[in-house]
Amino acid sequence: MSTYDRRNRSPREDDDDSPDAKRSRNFTHDNNHPFAEQQGRPLPPPANPVGRVKIEPGIGQEAQQLQLQQQAPREPQTGCTKRPDQGGRVGRPITINTNFFPMELKPTYRTIHHYHIDISPEVPPRRNRELWQELQRHSIMTDAGTLVAYDGRHSVFSPKQLPAVHENGGAVTIKIELAGQKQEIAFKIMHVAEVDMEALVNFLRTGQYTQDCTEAIQALNVALTHKPYSNMITVGRSVFTPDGAQDLRGGVEMWHGIYHTVRLGQQKLFVNVDKTAGAFVKGGSAIELMRSIAPRWNPSQPLDRRDREAIELVLKGCFFRVTHRGKQFKRKYKMTQLSRSGADDTWFDHTTNDGGSRKVSVEQYYSHTYNSKLNYPRAPCLGVPGRNSTVAYFPAELCYFESGQPYKKKLNEEQTSAMLRAASMKPDARIRKIAQSIQTLDFRNNQFLQAFGMNISDRMSNVPARILPAPRIEFARGVKAEPRQGSWELNASQQYLGGVTLRSWGIIVFENEGRLQRFKVEGFVRRLVQVLSLIYPEIKAFAETSQSGLMTQCALTSKIEKANDAYCRLLGMKILAKLGGTVNRLEENSLGIIERGRTLVVGADVTHAAPGETDRPSIASVVALVDDCGFRHIGRIQRQPSQGVGAVEVIEGLPALMMDLIASYKQIMKHHPQRILFYRDGVSESQFPEILRTEVKAIKIACQQIDPKYKPAITFVVVKKRHNTRFFPTQDRDRSGNCVSGTVVDSMITHPTEFDFYLQSHAGLQGTSRCAQYCVLYDENRFTSDDLQQLTFNLCHVYSRCSKATSIVPAVQYAHLLAYRARCYRDVGGETDRPESMPIANELKNTMFFV
Repeated sequence: MSTYDRRNRSPREDDDDSPDAKRSRNFTHDNNHPFAEQQGRPLPPPANPVGRVKIEPGIGQEAQQLQLQQQAPREPQTGCTKRPDQGGRVGRPITINTNFFPMELKPTYRTIHHYHIDISPEVPPRRNRELWQELQRHSIMTDAGTLVAYDGRHSVFSPKQLPAVHENGGAVTIKIELAGQKQEIAFKIMHVAEVDMEALVNFLRTGQYTQDCTEAIQALNVALTHKPYSNMITVGRSVFTPDGAQDLRGGVEMWHGIYHTVRLGQQKLFVNVDKTAGAFVKGGSAIELMRSIAPRWNPSQPLDRRDREAIELVLKGCFFRVTHRGKQFKRKYKMTQLSRSGADDTWFDHTTNDGGSRKVSVEQYYSHTYNSKLNYPRAPCLGVPGRNSTVAYFPAELCYFESGQPYKKKLNEEQTSAMLRAASMKPDARIRKIAQSIQTLDFRNNQFLQAFGMNISDRMSNVPARILPAPRIEFARGVKAEPRQGSWELNASQQYLGGVTLRSWGIIVFENEGRLQRFKVEGFVRRLVQVLSLIYPEIKAFAETSQSGLMTQCALTSKIEKANDAYCRLLGMKILAKLGGTVNRLEENSLGIIERGRTLVVGADVTHAAPGETDRPSIASVVALVDDCGFRHIGRIQRQPSQGVGAVEVIEGLPALMMDLIASYKQIMKHHPQRILFYRDGVSESQFPEILRTEVKAIKIACQQIDPKYKPAITFVVVKKRHNTRFFPTQDRDRSGNCVSGTVVDSMITHPTEFDFYLQSHAGLQGTSRCAQYCVLYDENRFTSDDLQQLTFNLCHVYSRCSKATSIVPAVQYAHLLAYRARCYRDVGGETDRPESMPIANELKNTMFFV
């Protein structure tokens, strides 16, 4: 598994230029560690032994099997196409800053030892580091004479051998009885590999890859993150603190966090540091937390059904403690449900002292057993799994939730908007926040970094970049517009390039006859938008999946009431595109191989259900360009099995989808495409080898099934927006303070040998813009850096929904829109075990109905 740039799913908290910027991906949740006092140093052995300790020899054969697994050959690097040249030359050279911090590697020891550790009995991942603290007190760690880094799961790295492991044949089991408990924990440690750190140094210098390069990056990342992961709340690859937490309402708050990871550059190593944001359940008493979720509720009264469901949605799965057993009682409970009645009316069978049984209420039990008189007996109880498949209930007022628990559910629209506003930072403010993060991480005083020979600068890197020339936009009668800072004005002189006749049309007004009462608390316009957002999916589902097929264009009342020429022109662009017309094109010689004809440009994406919607399938969408001017696109969608977090997101039915699109291209253009330029979104770098092996092959299979002699040249490019690379201008900047549209970087911080580049094609709207990273996995069209960069940038200027350059190529933007549209359709629900095409009316299949 490559560690060069693992996929990061931190929220899109800043840059909302793209249609899906408000998707409520709070973050990917790996584990949750409470704050610890230990500061990343091995603790000295206690004066008196803490609990009982046993050492048992390990099984040498098992250690050898693990070593063989580690030494199994892997894909060299990521399998991407090699860079075809020394980088691009087109555009005006500039210098920018980026949040990559240079790192010198001067290993104290040439070899780093990799160990595999198993903890039994198995515990939730969030407890692993707590138990690791106990193991650090043992002589097996202190005798090593060095600092040992742990990844929180199964990998341990040490600059020196752990003597006890090697003295026992490469594996040892250590049993520790936890202090104050009767539970015995067994740590099984096995030596699996020796990592040659010189291999990484040689790779940076010569480009010569060996297996040790991947292992070395992994070791450095574990050493880099060991201390902050041990001391702070960890979610995914980010650490969080409650400092400056901001209320998102509904029992949820936003925390600021820090993302940091080792990255390979061209002949250099860097640490990528960025600020992130995450949603957490608010801590505090259960009663107050429940009131923040259901503000109308009076704790002296029972909960109604709606409020109970809202509270249960937020708190189900969260851990809480109890107060009635004193401060020394540290046990945590996981809430699974709320009682339907209050503590005064929730009954259970209580075993009496004489062995009998009688029914008592929760209120009576706590009054008799703990002498606890409840102030809110009608408030509900928190339920946890009990014995013999029963539920144990705790009165809410005796419970409190600890802060720092990630909120794993989908944020509502109000919370998503609030989080985007709170997390958004202009470039200069983000630079200051990253500088604060560097102080928090405190690289200079991190003994683990020193032990592994890592010296990290606290200054951002200056990176050479270029500003690509923007193409001119051409309308009818030779009228042209020149983009400035990624956008251009629409005016009456700009007639659409290719009009169409609308033979019949109608307007339906969806509006309540009343005034949407409830005292107008949320305002007329806001309520109206809420009502329409029930209506919109129904309109689209009926119109686009019915047999006749109806083209529709929705508009909000608030927009119509404030309509102006600019809004009507944008609406007109969408209507014309849906009907098959052409708004504009780029001036001649702007689209290279596309303009020369016989080129199929494809955008593809796989989207998954929101957090908590486990029974919803994934949606694969594939969109293709079917003209020579970059405007007209058609799309296909299918349901496919949900892959789950971290799984490979392969489009399983890609051959059939591509055959359909190629056939439609031939029907429209009167010939087969001879070149295919495929832009694929939603793929992490660790998945590159699998995507390269399966999806490129699927495209070739589709062509072969059309005709065994049909072999178009294929270029396959992955588009990545979910990364933590940020650009900060030092001179040229747009109105938002970001780097200007057309900024491209293909040196210094890009891959040492593979064909990739960063392109910021759009102008900033708010916060710090997020550039797109383009990684070429496969290239039979023999693109140069200049050709592919300029073509990609120019394509971003032909988008039917606005007069701005997009942040990624339109075919991928359209794939997002089409996948989002598919979730409006009635048959999208339910699981599926195989790819299934989704119904679109035949009249609409080859139109841009999805814009």
